[in-house]
Amino acid sequence: MGNRVIIEMEKLSDIACGLGQVCLQLGQIFEEIAPKDLDLEYMVFPGQISEFGEKARYHTLKKIYKTLPFLSPKTDLWHSIHQDTKYFPPSKKIPFLLTINDLNFLQEERDSKTIENRIKILQKKVDRSCALTVISKYTEKIVREHLRVGDTEIHQIYLGVNLLQDTTSVERPSFLSDRPFLFTVGTILPKKNFHVLVQMMKHLKDFDLVIAGSTYHPYASEISEEVVKNGLEKRVFLPGKISEQMKSWYYQNASAFVFPSLAEGFGIPAVEAMGQGIPTILSTEMSLPEIGGVHADYFKNFDPADMAFVVLNAIDKIQKGSEESLQMVKWSEQFNWRSTAESYLELYRKYLP
Repeated sequence: MGNRVIIEMEKLSDIACGLGQVCLQLGQIFEEIAPKDLDLEYMVFPGQISEFGEKARYHTLKKIYKTLPFLSPKTDLWHSIHQDTKYFPPSKKIPFLLTINDLNFLQEERDSKTIENRIKILQKKVDRSCALTVISKYTEKIVREHLRVGDTEIHQIYLGVNLLQDTTSVERPSFLSDRPFLFTVGTILPKKNFHVLVQMMKHLKDFDLVIAGSTYHPYASEISEEVVKNGLEKRVFLPGKISEQMKSWYYQNASAFVFPSLAEGFGIPAVEAMGQGIPTILSTEMSLPEIGGVHADYFKNFDPADMAFVVLNAIDKIQKGSEESLQMVKWSEQFNWRSTAESYLELYRKYLP
């Protein structure tokens, strides 16, 4: 028997969200690697038991653990994959490894008291941690600016990307015309800044645009209204949530990927697009320049005409299969889940008592 490590995976309950995918991919790779010196146990809700196979070890998440953490299962090390966790090991003597994905609430929240309260809550978790991990250099920078880290070590571990490749059974969506199209994806929230793409499309009359992602937020309705207002119903589409296979099809067939997001701790869609070798145009905000590097193009501002010029220039510059395209694919390969999982396993070994 090896050292016991509990990995809290509350977010596995929604694999359509980014953190859900992180839990899913890490668990699958952990079980593939199967380290003999570590007994990994996944804390999940009942519906996710067996998600990583019958040989994997699971522990059921219980609400009572939030209020009475001393009832939580004993372990040699505890890893929480997201900073909003409300689950903790039963004793402060147990090493607690915390992953901070982003501090996006600093941009999203307008109420200063709410921000102050969230910082206080997160600070307590930082104080409780034996070490922190972050998903980008940018996130580490923001953490150091807004939290008291002291001597606590911070380890930067990039996320991975695991995109389906087989799209032979996928048909072109019936709402798309024969025109080339641009693609973007993400939960449709104000921080994604997708509305600026609608005005941009007035300057790209030869293209359609697909904005995929959950439309539960009122912001999605605002975008739909903007589409109608500008008479773009036959060129701009919001299909809602899509499958991983459908997402692969869009990446493989789009003329370019456009991502004007204002708040990203990492930016998985940017890597997915580069992995397909298609022109990738990002905002210059937060972590995106770090993730896209010199292989992506960037919106220097959100003026519709300027944005359209950047898109057309990128499409003209990068042809799929060209040397530039192949370099993008190679760049994206550094972001892989096996490397991410192996980095975490090394940290588990380092911080075990």
